[in-house]
Amino acid sequence: MYMLQRGTPFIYQGQEIGMLNLRLPDVNMYEDVMTHNAVRIASKIMPKKKVLEMVQRSCRDSARSPMQWSDGENAGFSTGKPWFYVNDNYTEINVASQEDDPDSLLNFYRKLLKFRKENPIAIYGDYQNCCPTTRISMSICALRGQKDAGHMLVHAGRRALRRARKPEDQQGSARAEQL
Repeated sequence: MYMLQRGTPFIYQGQEIGMLNLRLPDVNMYEDVMTHNAVRIASKIMPKKKVLEMVQRSCRDSARSPMQWSDGENAGFSTGKPWFYVNDNYTEINVASQEDDPDSLLNFYRKLLKFRKENPIAIYGDYQNCCPTTRISMSICALRGQKDAGHMLVHAGRRALRRARKPEDQQGSARAEQL
């Protein structure tokens, strides 16, 4: 949803291909100073296994692995030694494997960014949550455009909407587009 709201959208390294956080098998493999401090304190009151689980779940280093460009050496990031460990899943999750797949996450991001550039309502429209008190509140929202820009209904749920209807007070035709 944030890609279709005001402001500058950020795509964090690897998000566009679905990179997963790295889960190293030993707390000493992590380099983040804050993690070392947390391990030192947590180790006094928690078993080693629980400390490792905590680190794997919350350490910043888990999201700092090199970008996975290909299934080649070091995930195609470098022929030299990278600054940090490469995630073992680089042979499946990488840019090269998604480049030519029209249904890949990488190409979904490309389509979404193209849609955003071509539809000013996605950049300048006002956001309105359509179902604020229901479980689906995060999956349906509306963007209202300035002047003649119109309205856009965004549905990010798992199932397709069964029926959509234009409010009675609106003029013009409705357009549906699936990314």
